Amino acid sequence: MVKKIVLLLLLFCSYFILYAQESPQFGVFSFYYPNKLRPDKDYKLFVWENTCQLSEYQFPDSLVNDRYLRCKYSPVKNWYGFGYCAQPESPGTDLSKYINGYLCFSVRTTTGILTKVGIKSGESIFGEEAWISDLYNYGFLQNGLWNEICIPISNFLNVNKRLDLTSISQYFMVAGEGLSQINIVDFYNIYWTTEKIKK
Repeated sequence: MVKKIVLLLLLFCSYFILYAQESPQFGVFSFYYPNKLRPDKDYKLFVWENTCQLSEYQFPDSLVNDRYLRCKYSPVKNWYGFGYCAQPESPGTDLSKYINGYLCFSVRTTTGILTKVGIKSGESIFGEEAWISDLYNYGFLQNGLWNEICIPISNFLNVNKRLDLTSISQYFMVAGEGLSQINIVDFYNIYWTTEKIKK
């Protein structure tokens, strides 16, 4: 009986590892996918020049540890920004299999500003960045509801052809500019995916 239980556990673990490796999603800040970044082990969440405050909150009606990220900014510097960055000693993550995929995230705000979203490859200082700024064309709305935005990875490559998907060092970067008042922008379920997005 014990041997059967051990065998079943080994089979389950093997299946889980295989599923994680073959999963079409790569979670940056997500509680759904087995293949995802681990806080403080795989990445650091950096706020640039103390331009905003970041806090995690659990959904009040959630039965699992399902959380969202709240960004609160002020107009002191007229801009804000933060990013999910690989650990300094890391060479980055090979996400080249997502070349025909998407970077997706959900965002919620009423009057908050979200100017652009970016990714980066190579070293944190001298790497290659690519930013997408026309977010309204991807579904960004200031209506107080959760809206999912999915940006084709090819669009980032069109912005900067030197972007190297085999060494992604910043998996998700955001910035807001032209700030006039204290405001809040919430983010949820940030991930890369190879699955075709239906709109």
